[in-house]
Amino acid sequence: IALSWLMVRRGRRFGLASGYVVGVLGALVATASVILLSLPLLLVGTILIGFGNSSNQLSRYTAADLAPPARRASSIGLVVWGATIGAVAGPNLAAPAGRIALALGLPELSGPYLVPIVFVGAAALLSFILLRPDPYQLADETSRRDEGERSVAISVASILARPWVPVAIVALVTGQFVMVLIMTMTPLHMADHGHDLAAVGLVISGHTFGMFGLSPISGRLTDRFGSVPVILAGLAVVALASVLAAVAPPSGGAVLFLALFLLGYGWNLG
Repeated sequence: IALSWLMVRRGRRFGLASGYVVGVLGALVATASVILLSLPLLLVGTILIGFGNSSNQLSRYTAADLAPPARRASSIGLVVWGATIGAVAGPNLAAPAGRIALALGLPELSGPYLVPIVFVGAAALLSFILLRPDPYQLADETSRRDEGERSVAISVASILARPWVPVAIVALVTGQFVMVLIMTMTPLHMADHGHDLAAVGLVISGHTFGMFGLSPISGRLTDRFGSVPVILAGLAVVALASVLAAVAPPSGGAVLFLALFLLGYGWNLG
Protein backbone atom coordinates (compact mmCIF):
# COMPACT_ATOMS: atom_id res chain seq x y z
CA ILE A 1 0.00 0.00 0.00
CA ALA A 2 2.82 2.39 0.88
CA LEU A 3 4.64 1.71 -2.38
CA SER A 4 1.42 2.08 -4.38
CA TRP A 5 0.81 5.45 -2.71
CA LEU A 6 4.36 6.42 -3.69
CA MET A 7 3.86 5.28 -7.29
CA VAL A 8 0.77 7.44 -7.72
CA ARG A 9 2.76 10.51 -6.71
CA ARG A 10 6.28 9.77 -8.01
CA GLY A 11 5.78 7.17 -10.74
CA ARG A 12 6.20 3.42 -11.09
CA ARG A 13 9.99 3.60 -11.51
CA PHE A 14 10.56 5.47 -8.25
CA GLY A 15 8.16 3.23 -6.32
CA LEU A 16 9.68 -0.04 -7.53
CA ALA A 17 13.26 1.14 -6.90
CA SER A 18 12.32 2.40 -3.42
CA GLY A 19 10.91 -0.99 -2.44
CA TYR A 20 14.09 -2.74 -3.54
CA VAL A 21 16.26 -0.27 -1.62
CA VAL A 22 14.27 -0.86 1.57
CA GLY A 23 14.66 -4.61 0.95
CA VAL A 24 18.46 -4.21 0.86
CA LEU A 25 18.32 -2.27 4.12
CA GLY A 26 16.29 -5.12 5.61
CA ALA A 27 18.90 -7.67 4.53
CA LEU A 28 21.58 -5.62 6.30
CA VAL A 29 19.46 -5.47 9.46
CA ALA A 30 18.74 -9.21 9.28
CA THR A 31 22.46 -9.97 8.90
CA ALA A 32 23.18 -7.89 11.97
CA SER A 33 20.42 -9.69 13.89
CA VAL A 34 22.01 -13.09 13.25
CA ILE A 35 25.38 -11.79 14.41
CA LEU A 36 23.83 -10.25 17.54
CA LEU A 37 21.44 -13.18 18.17
CA SER A 38 18.51 -10.75 18.29
CA LEU A 39 15.06 -12.09 17.35
CA PRO A 40 13.32 -8.65 17.52
CA LEU A 41 15.96 -7.23 15.16
CA LEU A 42 15.49 -10.21 12.82
CA LEU A 43 11.75 -9.54 12.68
CA VAL A 44 12.39 -5.89 11.78
CA GLY A 45 14.84 -6.96 9.09
CA THR A 46 12.45 -9.46 7.52
CA ILE A 47 9.64 -6.89 7.47
CA LEU A 48 11.92 -4.53 5.56
CA ILE A 49 13.01 -7.38 3.25
CA GLY A 50 9.31 -7.76 2.46
CA PHE A 51 9.35 -4.37 0.74
CA GLY A 52 11.63 -5.86 -1.91
CA ASN A 53 9.09 -8.64 -2.41
CA SER A 54 6.35 -6.00 -2.62
CA SER A 55 8.17 -4.32 -5.49
CA ASN A 56 8.36 -7.70 -7.22
CA GLN A 57 4.60 -8.15 -6.76
CA LEU A 58 3.82 -4.64 -8.02
CA SER A 59 6.06 -5.01 -11.06
CA ARG A 60 3.53 -7.52 -12.42
CA TYR A 61 0.76 -4.95 -12.35
CA THR A 62 3.07 -2.32 -13.80
CA ALA A 63 3.44 -4.69 -16.76
CA ALA A 64 -0.34 -5.26 -16.86
CA ASP A 65 -0.83 -1.49 -17.24
CA LEU A 66 1.13 -1.63 -20.49
CA ALA A 67 -1.08 -4.28 -22.11
CA PRO A 68 -4.66 -4.14 -23.45
CA PRO A 69 -7.25 -6.06 -21.36
CA ALA A 70 -7.22 -9.20 -23.56
CA ARG A 71 -3.46 -9.69 -22.95
CA ARG A 72 -3.05 -8.55 -19.35
CA ALA A 73 -2.88 -12.01 -17.78
CA SER A 74 -0.22 -13.06 -20.31
CA SER A 75 1.77 -9.90 -19.52
CA ILE A 76 1.65 -10.66 -15.80
CA GLY A 77 2.67 -14.25 -16.53
CA LEU A 78 5.68 -13.12 -18.55
CA VAL A 79 6.98 -10.88 -15.75
CA VAL A 80 6.42 -13.59 -13.12
CA TRP A 81 8.28 -16.03 -15.40
CA GLY A 82 11.20 -13.61 -15.43
CA ALA A 83 11.64 -14.33 -11.71
CA THR A 84 12.16 -18.05 -12.36
CA ILE A 85 15.97 -18.05 -12.55
CA GLY A 86 16.36 -16.14 -9.31
CA ALA A 87 13.65 -18.12 -7.55
CA VAL A 88 15.17 -21.49 -8.48
CA ALA A 89 18.80 -20.48 -7.98
CA GLY A 90 18.17 -18.55 -4.77
CA PRO A 91 17.54 -21.46 -2.36
CA ASN A 92 20.60 -23.26 -3.72
CA LEU A 93 22.75 -20.26 -2.81
CA ALA A 94 22.03 -20.79 0.90
CA ALA A 95 24.80 -23.36 1.41
CA PRO A 96 27.60 -21.55 -0.52
CA ALA A 97 26.53 -18.23 1.03
CA GLY A 98 26.86 -19.84 4.43
CA ARG A 99 30.40 -20.95 3.59
CA ILE A 100 31.26 -17.43 2.43
CA ALA A 101 29.91 -16.03 5.70
CA LEU A 102 32.09 -18.44 7.68
CA ALA A 103 35.12 -17.40 5.62
CA LEU A 104 34.35 -13.77 6.52
CA GLY A 105 34.16 -14.68 10.20
CA LEU A 106 30.36 -14.38 10.33
CA PRO A 107 27.80 -16.96 11.52
CA GLU A 108 26.88 -19.48 8.80
CA LEU A 109 23.18 -18.57 8.92
CA SER A 110 23.94 -14.92 8.18
CA GLY A 111 25.15 -15.97 4.72
CA PRO A 112 21.76 -16.20 2.99
CA TYR A 113 20.97 -12.63 4.06
CA LEU A 114 24.06 -11.41 2.22
CA VAL A 115 22.60 -12.63 -1.09
CA PRO A 116 19.75 -10.07 -1.39
CA ILE A 117 22.17 -7.27 -0.57
CA VAL A 118 23.83 -7.98 -3.93
CA PHE A 119 20.90 -9.05 -6.12
CA VAL A 120 18.09 -6.88 -4.76
CA GLY A 121 20.53 -3.97 -4.80
CA ALA A 122 21.14 -4.67 -8.49
CA ALA A 123 17.37 -4.77 -9.10
CA ALA A 124 17.02 -1.36 -7.47
CA LEU A 125 19.79 0.10 -9.60
CA LEU A 126 18.51 -1.37 -12.87
CA SER A 127 14.92 -0.30 -12.19
CA PHE A 128 15.94 3.26 -11.41
CA ILE A 129 18.27 3.60 -14.40
CA LEU A 130 16.49 1.63 -17.14
CA LEU A 131 12.76 2.16 -16.55
CA ARG A 132 12.70 5.35 -18.59
CA PRO A 133 10.31 6.79 -19.52
CA ASP A 134 8.20 5.83 -16.53
CA PRO A 135 6.00 2.82 -17.43
CA TYR A 136 2.83 4.70 -16.52
CA GLN A 137 3.53 7.18 -19.32
CA LEU A 138 3.39 4.25 -21.77
CA ALA A 139 0.34 2.58 -20.20
CA ASP A 140 -2.52 1.29 -22.33
CA GLU A 141 -5.30 3.88 -22.54
CA THR A 142 -7.69 1.58 -20.62
CA SER A 143 -5.26 1.68 -17.68
CA ARG A 144 -4.70 5.43 -17.65
CA ARG A 145 -6.67 8.07 -15.86
CA ASP A 146 -6.52 11.75 -16.57
CA GLU A 147 -3.47 13.34 -15.00
CA GLY A 148 -5.72 15.47 -12.81
CA GLU A 149 -7.25 12.34 -11.27
CA ARG A 150 -4.02 10.57 -10.37
CA SER A 151 -4.12 11.64 -6.72
CA VAL A 152 -7.84 11.08 -6.16
CA ALA A 153 -8.37 8.64 -3.30
CA ILE A 154 -10.46 5.53 -3.94
CA SER A 155 -12.30 4.08 -0.96
CA VAL A 156 -11.89 0.45 0.04
CA ALA A 157 -15.69 0.06 -0.04
CA SER A 158 -15.85 1.14 -3.69
CA ILE A 159 -13.13 -1.37 -4.59
CA LEU A 160 -14.87 -4.23 -2.75
CA ALA A 161 -18.11 -3.37 -4.54
CA ARG A 162 -16.58 -4.37 -7.87
CA PRO A 163 -17.99 -7.78 -8.88
CA TRP A 164 -14.98 -10.10 -8.72
CA VAL A 165 -12.76 -8.28 -6.22
CA PRO A 166 -13.99 -10.23 -3.15
CA VAL A 167 -13.54 -13.50 -5.08
CA ALA A 168 -9.99 -12.50 -6.01
CA ILE A 169 -9.18 -11.55 -2.40
CA VAL A 170 -10.46 -14.87 -1.01
CA ALA A 171 -8.49 -16.79 -3.65
CA LEU A 172 -5.29 -14.83 -2.96
CA VAL A 173 -5.58 -15.18 0.82
CA THR A 174 -6.37 -18.89 0.65
CA GLY A 175 -3.59 -19.75 -1.80
CA GLN A 176 -1.05 -17.59 0.01
CA PHE A 177 -1.97 -18.95 3.45
CA VAL A 178 -1.64 -22.62 2.48
CA MET A 179 1.43 -22.09 0.32
CA VAL A 180 3.37 -20.12 2.93
CA LEU A 181 2.33 -22.46 5.75
CA ILE A 182 3.70 -25.56 4.03
CA MET A 183 6.64 -23.85 2.34
CA THR A 184 8.01 -22.38 5.58
CA MET A 185 7.49 -25.60 7.58
CA THR A 186 9.21 -27.82 5.01
CA PRO A 187 12.82 -26.69 5.72
CA LEU A 188 12.24 -27.16 9.47
CA HIS A 189 10.68 -30.58 8.84
CA MET A 190 13.61 -31.64 6.66
CA ALA A 191 16.21 -30.32 9.11
CA ASP A 192 14.55 -32.27 11.94
CA HIS A 193 15.00 -35.44 9.87
CA GLY A 194 18.69 -34.85 9.21
CA HIS A 195 18.67 -33.19 5.78
CA ASP A 196 21.35 -30.58 5.09
CA LEU A 197 20.96 -27.12 3.55
CA ALA A 198 21.73 -28.43 0.06
CA ALA A 199 18.83 -30.93 0.21
CA VAL A 200 16.50 -28.29 1.58
CA GLY A 201 17.56 -25.93 -1.20
CA LEU A 202 16.81 -28.55 -3.86
CA VAL A 203 13.26 -29.13 -2.61
CA ILE A 204 12.56 -25.41 -2.25
CA SER A 205 13.97 -24.86 -5.77
CA GLY A 206 11.39 -27.31 -7.09
CA HIS A 207 8.76 -25.34 -5.22
CA THR A 208 9.88 -21.98 -6.56
CA PHE A 209 10.05 -23.38 -10.09
CA GLY A 210 6.40 -24.31 -9.66
CA MET A 211 5.68 -20.80 -8.41
CA PHE A 212 7.25 -19.05 -11.39
CA GLY A 213 8.49 -21.33 -14.17
CA LEU A 214 5.14 -22.05 -15.84
CA SER A 215 3.73 -18.54 -15.49
CA PRO A 216 3.34 -17.88 -19.25
CA ILE A 217 1.10 -20.95 -19.46
CA SER A 218 -1.00 -19.71 -16.54
CA GLY A 219 -1.34 -16.32 -18.22
CA ARG A 220 -2.45 -17.82 -21.52
CA LEU A 221 -4.96 -20.08 -19.75
CA THR A 222 -6.39 -17.09 -17.92
CA ASP A 223 -6.71 -14.98 -21.06
CA ARG A 224 -8.42 -17.88 -22.83
CA PHE A 225 -10.72 -19.37 -20.17
CA GLY A 226 -11.15 -16.50 -17.70
CA SER A 227 -9.98 -15.92 -14.15
CA VAL A 228 -12.50 -17.95 -12.17
CA PRO A 229 -11.90 -21.40 -13.78
CA VAL A 230 -8.14 -20.93 -13.43
CA ILE A 231 -8.48 -19.82 -9.80
CA LEU A 232 -10.55 -22.94 -9.01
CA ALA A 233 -7.98 -25.12 -10.75
CA GLY A 234 -5.26 -23.47 -8.66
CA LEU A 235 -7.10 -24.18 -5.41
CA ALA A 236 -7.57 -27.81 -6.45
CA VAL A 237 -3.84 -28.20 -7.17
CA VAL A 238 -2.96 -26.59 -3.81
CA ALA A 239 -5.30 -29.04 -2.05
CA LEU A 240 -3.66 -32.00 -3.81
CA ALA A 241 -0.20 -30.69 -2.91
CA SER A 242 -1.22 -30.34 0.75
CA VAL A 243 -2.28 -34.00 0.89
CA LEU A 244 0.96 -35.15 -0.77
CA ALA A 245 3.05 -33.06 1.65
CA ALA A 246 1.23 -34.61 4.60
CA VAL A 247 1.76 -38.22 3.46
CA ALA A 248 5.36 -37.78 2.22
CA PRO A 249 7.82 -40.03 4.13
CA PRO A 250 10.30 -38.44 6.57
CA SER A 251 13.08 -39.15 4.07
CA GLY A 252 11.42 -36.63 1.73
CA GLY A 253 12.29 -37.94 -1.69
CA ALA A 254 10.25 -37.59 -4.84
CA VAL A 255 6.88 -37.30 -3.06
CA LEU A 256 7.90 -34.24 -1.05
CA PHE A 257 9.60 -32.68 -4.07
CA LEU A 258 6.44 -33.22 -6.16
CA ALA A 259 4.23 -31.87 -3.38
CA LEU A 260 6.24 -28.66 -3.12
CA PHE A 261 6.32 -28.25 -6.90
CA LEU A 262 2.53 -28.62 -7.13
CA LEU A 263 2.10 -26.30 -4.15
CA GLY A 264 4.01 -23.63 -6.06
CA TYR A 265 2.10 -24.14 -9.30
CA GLY A 266 -1.29 -24.12 -7.58
CA TRP A 267 -0.31 -20.79 -6.04
CA ASN A 268 0.77 -19.57 -9.48
CA LEU A 269 -2.58 -20.46 -11.05
CA GLY A 270 -4.44 -18.73 -8.24
